[in-house]
Amino acid sequence: MLPRLVARPDEKMMRFPSELVLAKHFYAGERVNMELRMEFFNVLNRMQVCSPDATVTDGANNFGFVQPNGSGGSSPCQANTPRQGQAYFKISF
Repeated sequence: MLPRLVARPDEKMMRFPSELVLAKHFYAGERVNMELRMEFFNVLNRMQVCSPDATVTDGANNFGFVQPNGSGGSSPCQANTPRQGQAYFKISF
């Protein structure tokens, strides 16, 4: 039996699904069931850039620009989380 592939649309970006779930069920006798499940979020690793600066009073040089992240780097801040994954193995009896 092949693994089941389930993709759910992301609530923030409805264009393409960005979550992926892989699950495989195993049976060991009549009373023991096992499940291996892997879940991935933001599979395509799309970045949502933070909102631009909308404050006019802090100077014309910053208005409309996306500010760098707080760590002093030059990359813009990211409004969503990067690609994440988790896996678990469950035994039911």
